[in-house]
Amino acid sequence: MKKAIFSLSLVLLLVLVARSVPPEKSKTAEKVKPAATTSTAVVDDATITKNVKEKFAASSSLKEVPINVETKNGVVRLTGQVKNPGTKGGATRMAKAVPGVKEVNNQITVAEGTASMKPKESKTK
Repeated sequence: MKKAIFSLSLVLLLVLVARSVPPEKSKTAEKVKPAATTSTAVVDDATITKNVKEKFAASSSLKEVPINVETKNGVVRLTGQVKNPGTKGGATRMAKAVPGVKEVNNQITVAEGTASMKPKESKTK
């Protein structure tokens, strides 16, 4: 009788110990890492282009200016024609501020013959 009680107690003890130990992780589970959620998430080119155009449309100085925006691998290419260099520089600064933009290639030209670009001519006879 004492042997039976001892054996039963031993079995119960083993069951309790086995339940309290967490299961081992498989080696496969250890290799898989969850995707990091950071603010440096990759933004696709179409989204960057859309966001740059929206930023230009919201700007009082650029909303009426026809600027073409193309994005490839995070590099934004701006083309078109503006009236002054300040507008060209503003377009570059706005595009650089859009998340996901790695670089801005500003190929915008400044229209010739604008008042701000012409040097003053001296009138001598």
